[in-house]
Amino acid sequence: MKLELSLLGQVEIRRDDEPLNGFVSAKAEALLIYLAVTGRPHRRETLAGLLWGDKSDQRARGNLRKALSNLRQLVSESVVVNGQTVTFNDAAVTCFDLSAFEAALAADQAQPDNLPALREAVELYQGDFLAGLVVDDALAFEEWVLSERERLRHLAIQALYRLSAVYTARGEYAAGIEVTSRLLALEPWQEEAHRQMMTLLARSGQQAAALAQYETCRRILAQELGVEPLPETQAFYQRLKARGQPSPHNLPPPSTPFVGREQELAHLAQTLDRPDCRLLTLVGLGGIGKTRLALQTAAEQLAVFKDGVFFVPLVGISSAQLLATAIAETLRCSLSGPGEADQQLVNSLAGREMLLVLDSFEHLRNGGEDMLVKLLNGAPGVKLLVTSRQRLDLHEEWVVEVSGLEFPQPADTPNLESASPDLQNYSAIRLFVQQAQRVQADFTLSACNQEAIVRLCRLVNGMPLGVELAAAWAPLLSCAEIADEIERDLDFLTSSERNVSDRHRSMRAVFESSWDLLTEPERAVLKKLSVFKGKFERGAAVQVTGASLQLLLALVSKSLLRRDAVGRYDMHELLRQFAAEKLSADAASPDTQT
Repeated sequence: MKLELSLLGQVEIRRDDEPLNGFVSAKAEALLIYLAVTGRPHRRETLAGLLWGDKSDQRARGNLRKALSNLRQLVSESVVVNGQTVTFNDAAVTCFDLSAFEAALAADQAQPDNLPALREAVELYQGDFLAGLVVDDALAFEEWVLSERERLRHLAIQALYRLSAVYTARGEYAAGIEVTSRLLALEPWQEEAHRQMMTLLARSGQQAAALAQYETCRRILAQELGVEPLPETQAFYQRLKARGQPSPHNLPPPSTPFVGREQELAHLAQTLDRPDCRLLTLVGLGGIGKTRLALQTAAEQLAVFKDGVFFVPLVGISSAQLLATAIAETLRCSLSGPGEADQQLVNSLAGREMLLVLDSFEHLRNGGEDMLVKLLNGAPGVKLLVTSRQRLDLHEEWVVEVSGLEFPQPADTPNLESASPDLQNYSAIRLFVQQAQRVQADFTLSACNQEAIVRLCRLVNGMPLGVELAAAWAPLLSCAEIADEIERDLDFLTSSERNVSDRHRSMRAVFESSWDLLTEPERAVLKKLSVFKGKFERGAAVQVTGASLQLLLALVSKSLLRRDAVGRYDMHELLRQFAAEKLSADAASPDTQT
């Protein structure tokens, strides 16, 4: 026998995939449900009092006997009568929504913000416990139902709150809006849920809807509770209202669609929203996608800064002394008055609310930071979003390390024999397919090429520039051949496009530009570290290279060495190849031979 119980929402009990009918009364059905939910033995007199407490003891016991006889006929394997007790045999149930709901919540507790578990819990909660079940003249049973209903409703509301927060953090605003709508349907007077909805609507570009949500909140609170929204809700509404229309900007139009990075975008938006974050630095290897991420983040901030969002490319700026001039030229500010250019710029921005995106700052270290500090101190309405291959090491700095796009790990893809649409969930795979279709219109992800695409995305560690350079070869080589060439020769990853900057024309150019920024001791350590394929401990690094902690820290700070949560180090595989070539060149050089 196959028994299925659905009790969250309208009650549905099925046996062998068919609705279970034939209960002699609503109380017989209620008895089966009570036994299943509680999952423990009950004395006969307790059950008789639960459902027939308004009857004499004799009549109550007689009604219980009839109900038990009815249940044994309907679900003989599920009800066990043993002497004076009655127990539900949960082994006979193949599907029980309430058990699955509580198991999903337990999984989320064990691993906080467990998206699959939260999704499952929210999907299982289809409505109030035993909605629509009417059992007359059973006060004790009704009290139990109300208590369970309130408990489960509270658990569902908490799950909805957490799921909405997870979606918000991941930048999945449409899903977050749907979940928060369910939350407000359960508790329309909860201001926190209204603020969450306002946040989601605003971040998804629905400014008018976000403002309308506040009015809905205000009306419901007045009708239901006779109160006004809390001061923080009113202040949030005023901030949204002040944002108005998108601000002036000079952001370049994207040359290709932006791919992935949903969680990073959400995190950056939340961080920039913080009043105490004035300087946010995106740090990472060259070619890792810092500039595209900064531009996408800036585009989503257009409604926030009333005086504008401006992109200042710094690649062509030869010295830190020219930084103020470069910013002023971008903003069309005149620096012809008295005083130093730095102070003139600060004075002109002192009363403005603006976001400046300063791109490729690494070569302006050791001087350029002074200009940033002056701006932070003298222009309190200005925020700085900086991209750099190296941290700025300023007290005011908030740092976000940018890594490659998502790509399948070996454990994620145990079987690649058939085409898997799940691979499209990985942003590195999507980017490769998108770029390959630009140069070969009929290119598709298929069972024939997906294993090679996964392999090449792993070889470049999801680095967007590496993915794009690899995809450019799609008209000439198979994906497997492209992966083979990446393994064989770093110079394979080179672009022939005319409008690509010299720094990003090849992976070698990217690494050479970073190499030029290193001191000789840092270069020596990086070359020696190339002997490690994969992760390595600090002790092993020191033994092989003789590096001090300061040198290791410098390489981490310059995005050339990575340290994981448990303290192990590694470097990007393509960078390791580059450093290994430098090491081999040293070994072959006459100057290094004795």
